[in-house]
Amino acid sequence: FNENNSLHAYGYWSRDKFGFNQDTTFRYSNLNASLKWISHINERNTMTLAGGYDSYSSNLTDTDYVMQAYKLSTDIRQGYLKLSFKSSLGDNGKHTLTYGFNGNYYDMNPGSYEPFNDESYIVPVYLDRQRGVDISLFASDNWTATDKLSFEYGLRLNGYLSLGDRKKYFNPEVRVSGKYSFTPDLSLKAGFNTMSQNIHLISNNTSISPMDTWQLSNSDIRPQTGWQGAAGLYWTLGPLDLSLEGYYKRMYHYLDYKSGARLSMNPNLVSDLIETTGRAYGVEFLVRKNLGKLNGWLSYTYSRSQLRELEDRGVVTINGGEWYSTTHDKPHDFKMVMNYKLTHRFSVSVNADYSTGRPVTLPVGKYWYANTYLLAYSARNAYRIPDYFRLDVALIIEPSHYLKKLTHFSVTLGVYNVTGRKNAYSVYYTAGGPSTVNGYMLSVFACPIPYVNINMKF
Repeated sequence: FNENNSLHAYGYWSRDKFGFNQDTTFRYSNLNASLKWISHINERNTMTLAGGYDSYSSNLTDTDYVMQAYKLSTDIRQGYLKLSFKSSLGDNGKHTLTYGFNGNYYDMNPGSYEPFNDESYIVPVYLDRQRGVDISLFASDNWTATDKLSFEYGLRLNGYLSLGDRKKYFNPEVRVSGKYSFTPDLSLKAGFNTMSQNIHLISNNTSISPMDTWQLSNSDIRPQTGWQGAAGLYWTLGPLDLSLEGYYKRMYHYLDYKSGARLSMNPNLVSDLIETTGRAYGVEFLVRKNLGKLNGWLSYTYSRSQLRELEDRGVVTINGGEWYSTTHDKPHDFKMVMNYKLTHRFSVSVNADYSTGRPVTLPVGKYWYANTYLLAYSARNAYRIPDYFRLDVALIIEPSHYLKKLTHFSVTLGVYNVTGRKNAYSVYYTAGGPSTVNGYMLSVFACPIPYVNINMKF
């Protein structure tokens, strides 16, 4: 509106669909919209007011048998409002205070099971919607102690209310970090923070399509809490930016499912869940070059993410009470992004991505029960799917560089997964008979995929 007030609007919508065959279709949709008002009250004080709406929905349709054709749907909706102020304190401005509040409203449909059309005999089932509200007050101070030393520390007070059973939770969170610059090109950063989360993700990786189930905290399910410590060394060496970072994280009240649990369309899901404690740690090395004809970055990360059930449930305790890998545990991860400028108008880009295959629970035997063969599975996440590797190449064309033109555009011609590697999306098994176990590996985008991308700037 003027030099002191501005309004920013953002919107995003996407819809994806894929199928394993003509009878089974998965659909996913994302919608995000937000407004943000920034007001520079005076030279020392700034106000930011932001509000928005987010939604994610998914549905699965199966029409293999007309009389049993169904549609399974879930969705998560969130509205939020955040008001924050930033104030510069003191004559020299060495303290910058940030404070305000943040509110979130959650509305979640854990599942609806409906007939696909009038010919289906499926009886509709609708799980109760889950709703919750959390409100947070926060304050932090960024203190520039000297030209070489600075700190940031803050406190966040989070209150959560489950609107179904009126259960309340209160969790304080602290954050402290610091930076010391040995020289203008060499610095050390370290930090510690605690955290809490009122919405839980439960993942099942043994199905043909790994499905995620979301659960809000209530009188039976406590919020997830945890803490994390991290440190990093950052060094600029000529045209190169080098960094070495490490972290260690602990999690409490992290939900996982019991063996044999029913995660989809379960009206009493809490009875099939257990609380675990978690740990995650890792180290990352990154080298980046921003200038010159050849630019880009390389990174290597070694990390682990593990859970452990604390309750002793006898022989059904997950992994006997020992640590086991989460579905996100990928020890080795390597990424490369390289760009080479052939001329002012033409450049080439190469992206490479490698990671250890994610953990999975596989059948190690079978048994006869209720006049059929059933599979006996290994310890939780004791095996891994094949490692992931993908290579992309692209040619970027910039037709013009006239500064006074109203619009500037570029064209990208590229190939996704140029090697055509069949990376595993999931693996699953079925008992085919008294002496047969059939194994399958599902790959998505298992071939080179050409694309054209047009960017326009005003």
